[in-house]
Amino acid sequence: MTTYDYIIVGGGSAGSVQANRLSARSSNQVLLLEAGIDTPHNQVPEEILDSYPGKVYFNPKFIWNGLRVHIGPQSHNNPSVRPLSKQYEQARVMGGGSSINGQLANRGAPTDYDEWSERGADGWSWDACLPYFKKVERDLDFQDNWHGVEGRIPVRRIFADQWPGYVHGIAKALEEQGFDYIEDQNGAFRDGYFPVTMSNLYDRRVSAAIGYLDPATRQRKNLRIEAEMQVTEILFQGTKAIGVVAIQRNQEYTFKANEVILCSGAIHSPTMLLRAGIGPAGHLHDMGIDVRIALSGVGQNLMEHAAAAMSAWIQPDARLNDLTRRHLHIGWRYSSNMHSAPAGDMFAAVVAKSAWHAVGDRLGSMLAWVNKTYSTGQLTLSSADWRDEPTVEFNMLSDARDLERLMDCYRRVVLIFLSDAMRAVTRDPFPSAYSERVRKVGTVTTKNK
Repeated sequence: MTTYDYIIVGGGSAGSVQANRLSARSSNQVLLLEAGIDTPHNQVPEEILDSYPGKVYFNPKFIWNGLRVHIGPQSHNNPSVRPLSKQYEQARVMGGGSSINGQLANRGAPTDYDEWSERGADGWSWDACLPYFKKVERDLDFQDNWHGVEGRIPVRRIFADQWPGYVHGIAKALEEQGFDYIEDQNGAFRDGYFPVTMSNLYDRRVSAAIGYLDPATRQRKNLRIEAEMQVTEILFQGTKAIGVVAIQRNQEYTFKANEVILCSGAIHSPTMLLRAGIGPAGHLHDMGIDVRIALSGVGQNLMEHAAAAMSAWIQPDARLNDLTRRHLHIGWRYSSNMHSAPAGDMFAAVVAKSAWHAVGDRLGSMLAWVNKTYSTGQLTLSSADWRDEPTVEFNMLSDARDLERLMDCYRRVVLIFLSDAMRAVTRDPFPSAYSERVRKVGTVTTKNK
């Protein structure tokens, strides 16, 4: 049996990069395992390549269909009853989230990175990470100290001359509220509105898999890529991981390695650790799992961005034009100046097409969220069986600082939609939400495709 130098579990954004970088040294034997389908050159599904992500994001072929999460806060008065669960679109495909998401090439807030560094994460300050942001990208619009020009992921923006009337209406409303136009979202970090930066070339998605697992990389003799192969167990010798057990098309395989790297995302990486006996001792005992290493933080401090949306019917001449398939043109970043939150703690995206179907063509939306969150949740096992998804509790808006800032944000969004600039291009604004009913209508099936 071949013993690999590295086994990478998960071919998402992190796993694709790891496979490329580790196999660049010819002496390394690297195995990449992905539970979803592969996306090699000339075989990338059209839904993934499409600049408009609505069909791929809602397509059951590319997500973990059994994964449901609890969104809202846990009631202190009734702790035994969890909030209702809902489907959570977590990617299951080569490239991971970068193959189904909105292709937004957002960089995190500098204050977040500096906070991690202050807490002891050496090498994770903003100044330390900026060179790697630049290394990733090939910026097609700017060549300066903020940007890279030789990376594997092309990034670009859609400027005002190609915006539909709906987007111009929101831009005008934001200017009337005193917000500046910023040409470059990923330049100096400050408040304003801007063309969103996207990982997209010639109106086509460029995922991490497309960028990092290109034909030349795939031809490396020291790199083996296996798709539709789900890891069921991490093998150990004492406390050292020495391999994995995986299933592909009902056939079980065992692979050995000197090092196992988990790149399975914020949901499934901690799930694998817990099933391997690495995590809070009490929870592992409850699940009947022997404790290999007691680590209380595994599955804890889970975060997600609480969001709220408003939509309106777009006048026919202000709808998405034929210049691009993109539906996201501008973003809005601002500082709430509440609860000592850092600068730029709030964000909103302007959506010129709210769904892939005919109704969505007519609806424009604005999705606003708390970019710097204080609410935390947790992930625990529902059973020790690898087939069962974990119990995920985001506990969003459990911290009053998040709730109050989102409420303030929504008032601002309402004022935008009630402005004269928006009245000229839309009608009948209303609060909107990604409900189960909306999800079912938007899911791509044989009935509504």
